[in-house]
Amino acid sequence: YYNKFFFNIFTMMWIIQLLVCIYLVSIAIRMIQLQSYTSDINVFYETSYDGFIKHVKGAIPTLLYNKNYQLPSIDFKENIIQARGEIVSLSSYKDKQTSLFLYKDKSIDLKTPPIPLTDVYDSKLLLTPETSFNVIRGEHITSVQKNTYNYMFLETLDGYSVIYMIHPKFKNELDNYKENGYKLILQPKTILYIPPNWYYIQEINENVVQKNTVVNDIFMCVPNSVKKYITIV
Repeated sequence: YYNKFFFNIFTMMWIIQLLVCIYLVSIAIRMIQLQSYTSDINVFYETSYDGFIKHVKGAIPTLLYNKNYQLPSIDFKENIIQARGEIVSLSSYKDKQTSLFLYKDKSIDLKTPPIPLTDVYDSKLLLTPETSFNVIRGEHITSVQKNTYNYMFLETLDGYSVIYMIHPKFKNELDNYKENGYKLILQPKTILYIPPNWYYIQEINENVVQKNTVVNDIFMCVPNSVKKYITIV
């Protein structure tokens, strides 16, 4: 009886070790794939979803303009949220005399359709997308951001902004983002795909509302979460 018990324990431990090894090897393979970014620093422009997804599959930064996209109604008259421990009224969004800066806020809820990712090659490995919103009023420049996810999309729902996309090879020259970055103007009905490990920074002169969508897969959720707590470079 005892021999059988210890044999079962040993077999279970061996299976667990094997599964852990397989998982670690899968993580290593995925990390290599995600580090294989394109050497091209240009950004592609698309007006069709099929063309957009084609570039997403190749991890190529792409801006999609969808003229048929139904924008949500931006009405913050009664919206009061808590951000960074403070009560913030979104009703000042349209007030030109005030300054408002909510960046990647998860407490804001605007009804927008999800980005369909069923056509990407690793769709069956993806976890549930995470969303957040930017609500900005007045002149602001965001800090330099890095995409630490498998997929990242930035949708503009209202207003305009200027974004600089910075190739990972310029990670030690982020202060020179205007010289090294690719400048884009984001407007309503656009979706920007930002590949893994790319950097970006935004400039806002008046007002903008944007939706951030980020997605990890089952292998990279832990390594990508660790990246968020490591120095940006």
